[in-house]
Amino acid sequence: MNIAKSIRAALELKGMKQMDLADKLGIHKAGVSQIIGRDCVNTDTLGRIADAFGMKASELIQLGED
Repeated sequence: MNIAKSIRAALELKGMKQMDLADKLGIHKAGVSQIIGRDCVNTDTLGRIADAFGMKASELIQLGED
């Protein structure tokens, strides 16, 4: 799983910016940058990110595989 690719694809798909995602997650934009910089995230974080995009975790992961 490439979380960075998944998040970038979801941001583009939803017409959002990193700041929008940060607001939905209740974190600073730098926190989103740190998440994107990781190779992977735990399931709780993955679920929170997917919820912020209004999708299932499996759908978010799939975006990174294309």
